[in-house]
Amino acid sequence: MIIKTITKLTLLLTISFVILSANSLDKCKNKRIISQSPYITHALDFFGMKECIVGASIYDEQVDPYLPRTGKVFVPDKDAIAKLKPDFIFTSDWTKKSVMADITSKGAKTFMLHGFQSMEQVENNLYVIGNVLKIKEFQNKVKNFSKEWRDLARSIKHKNKKVLLMSACSHDPYSYGTNTYLGDMFSEAGFDVVDKSNKVKIFHISKDKNELDEFIKEFKPDFIFGFVPYTQANVCSVLETNKKLPIIYLNGDKFLHPAPTLLDGLKELKSKENEY
Repeated sequence: MIIKTITKLTLLLTISFVILSANSLDKCKNKRIISQSPYITHALDFFGMKECIVGASIYDEQVDPYLPRTGKVFVPDKDAIAKLKPDFIFTSDWTKKSVMADITSKGAKTFMLHGFQSMEQVENNLYVIGNVLKIKEFQNKVKNFSKEWRDLARSIKHKNKKVLLMSACSHDPYSYGTNTYLGDMFSEAGFDVVDKSNKVKIFHISKDKNELDEFIKEFKPDFIFGFVPYTQANVCSVLETNKKLPIIYLNGDKFLHPAPTLLDGLKELKSKENEY
């Protein structure tokens, strides 16, 4: 009796595996994808297309560690990409157009994605991917994401607090200005992002000069949101300043990719309302 039961279970598992494999093959047919940045992989995963990735940049930790690597964000590996015979190559706007043209192998189509300047760019990336890969009802899914992140942001309490959005656990810390996707998202949540830069601002710190302290003295933020991995949250001393401005640490993995993972970031932000 036990043997028969085990045999039936084994048969069911085998059938299930075959069905799943067939569905995966069908979904990825003519959709061999190269992802040249981790945030692009997150966007592909949003549509359930991560399993169609045949190669990824050396920085990508979301994919199988044994997946072929296709170079750096700025310097893709042309030969590695060609060997994988991709149908689609997605790069960030950190990759030069001339480089994109050079790495586009025969039969492949290459698309540049943005995302670092605004949440609108994050949403546009999803529209591009959905359209290019012909994903069913992708428009509705993107619209739902757009509504969800705005609803979450607007539900955050403690409005009008003056904040700095910062990261880096080595070398000089840097801040996300209002014209970045994080500045955009936190502004939507009602915070006053005091760094009005159009991009990321680096603060140089030395024995003789501390640009971060000078900035804090001039613009008087109430506190810093520090984006770091939780494993380093208690030792990220580079964000500590001589002014001892309060720092609220948030999981960088949820915030430092202009991708749908930001939803998890907003949920964490809301869960820490009592800290600010």
